[in-house]
Amino acid sequence: KDFRPTYHVAAPTGLLNDPNGLIFDGEHYHIFYQWFPYDAMHGMKHWKHYITRDFRTFHEGDMLIPDEPFESHGCYSGGAILWQDNIVAFYTGNVRRASDNQRVPHQNMAIFDKSGKLLEKRCIISEPPAGYTEHVRDPKPFITPEGKIRFVVGAQRNDLTGTALLY
Repeated sequence: KDFRPTYHVAAPTGLLNDPNGLIFDGEHYHIFYQWFPYDAMHGMKHWKHYITRDFRTFHEGDMLIPDEPFESHGCYSGGAILWQDNIVAFYTGNVRRASDNQRVPHQNMAIFDKSGKLLEKRCIISEPPAGYTEHVRDPKPFITPEGKIRFVVGAQRNDLTGTALLY
C-alpha cells in the first residue's frame, strides 16, 4: 500500500524544506521548495518544482540543481515571481571559500518558462556588500508599481546586528 499523501506536495525522496514560491501563471500554479534528495536530513539543497492546475494532480518542472560555480554548495531560500510570461526565481547559492571554508552567499536568478523548463541561471550579486558578514541571503522578490523588479534580503552587519537590504 502506498502511504504517500494524495492532496499534498510530498518529496519523492529525502527532505522537503522551505517553500520558496507559489506562482500562478494564468493557467497553472508553480510550487517551488528546497529539497535535499539524498537523505531525510539537511544537506546540499536543490529546488524541487511542481506544476498543477487543481492541487490534486502534479507534474514536475525542471528543478534547480547546484551545478554552477555560484551555487556549488547548494541552492537555498528565496522566492519567485511571474515576469513577462516567465517565472523568475531568486535564490541564495552558497559557495565555500577554499582558503578558510567560510560560506560566501551569491544572490542568483533562474528563469523558467510556463511549461516548467529552466531557461537560464545566473549570479546577480557575488559577494556581500562592504560592512556585512557572509549572512546576506534569502531574496524575496516583488514588482514595484512602476513595473521594476526589486528584492529584499536578510543581512547581518559586521557588528552582528541584523537588517534588510533592498536591491
